Amino acid sequence: MRPAAVPDALVVDVSAMRRRSESHVALERELAIGWLREALRDTDAEVEAPAHVKLDVVIQGDGSAIVTGSLRGGFQVPCARCLDLAEVSADGAIAAMFVREGGAHRLPDETDDLAEDDDEGGADLWPFDGMSLDLAPLLVETVKLAYPMRVLCTRGAACRGLCSQCGAPLNEQPPDTPRCAVCGRNDPRVPEVDLIPSAEPPRTDALAEALRKIRVPE
Repeated sequence: MRPAAVPDALVVDVSAMRRRSESHVALERELAIGWLREALRDTDAEVEAPAHVKLDVVIQGDGSAIVTGSLRGGFQVPCARCLDLAEVSADGAIAAMFVREGGAHRLPDETDDLAEDDDEGGADLWPFDGMSLDLAPLLVETVKLAYPMRVLCTRGAACRGLCSQCGAPLNEQPPDTPRCAVCGRNDPRVPEVDLIPSAEPPRTDALAEALRKIRVPE
C-alpha cells in the first residue's frame, strides 16, 4: 500500500539515470507526519513527528536495483497494561532488491526455501517495471514492521495497569494497598497473558508416567 500523501521524491527515474549513464543515486528524504499516519492507519499508533530516511540506490547491469539505507523515526502506541502512550522506535536498516518484471531474477513464492545463505543475502525482493522505481511501498512496510506486538510505558515492569474490575488506573493509587481504591476489588491487577490459567488442567499421559516409574535393572 502506498499512502496518498507520498512525495514524488520517493520515485527514482531509472530510465533517466540510464540516459545519463548513472548507476548510483543517494537520497535523503523526510517522511511527513501525514505520510506516516497514513502508513499506520490500520493500527492504533499515534504519530507526532516526521521520520527521516537515507537511501543508496544502485542500478545493476542486469537491470535490477539494490536499495540500502536506514530509517530514523518513531511513533507512540498504547501501553499493554495501562494504555498510556509508549514510545516506539522505528529506527532500522533497509536492504532490498528491486527486480525487473520478466527479468532474469524470479520473485520467491511460498514453496521456495528461503535459506540464509542465498545469493541475495536475505534482502527483500520487490518487482518494478525497469523504468521507474517507487520506494514508497518498501518504506511503508519498514514502518509497519516497527509496530510492536507488545510494549510497556516508561514504568516498564513496574506498571500496575488498570483495575480488572472497574478499569481505574492503578498507577495513580498507593502501591502498597492490596485493593483498588475505587471499587475495592482485592488484587485488582489484570494478570499477564502467560499467567492466566488454562480452562482445562494439563492431561497426564498415563503410559509415559508408568514408564518413568519403571526402574531399569542394573
